[in-house]
Amino acid sequence: MPNWLIKVVSVVLIFCLSSLILAQNSSLVGPQKYRIAKDSTLGSEEGGDLILLITINVWGEVARPGVYEIPDKTDLISALSLTGGPTASSKIDEIKIVRGDGENKEVIVFNAKKWLKNEYKEEIPILQPGDTIVVPRTLFPKISGALTFVFQIVVIYDILTRNR
Repeated sequence: MPNWLIKVVSVVLIFCLSSLILAQNSSLVGPQKYRIAKDSTLGSEEGGDLILLITINVWGEVARPGVYEIPDKTDLISALSLTGGPTASSKIDEIKIVRGDGENKEVIVFNAKKWLKNEYKEEIPILQPGDTIVVPRTLFPKISGALTFVFQIVVIYDILTRNR
């Protein structure tokens, strides 16, 4: 086999193998729950910038609670929008962001009701890796459930006492 052919085959193999090795869409960056991914908003994997993703948790009264990967520097309102937004029974004036753990735990309370009325004077909180968003429930579902239960008991009592 000629020497030039060996060099050409070697270069082609190196090129093919390096593109396979380097063609990963994402990679972990340390223990801080960051991930680098391609921005596929343009609809193609080839185009787009690399973006830094963080992992957050969303609990409570939102359409789709769960674990989300969101772009770094995402604010609370944008993250809640990704979950489908608060439900009808959510208490949006006491949304909490729980940050950190143990002795370093910090709880940030956000009043989305004031924000909607344009009365919220502070900046919307920017989320950090590992944050947990908690959207509490209003008292209405609990009161409604209790009244339904009492109503069912009254109906059963009425049915049982009517036959006597």
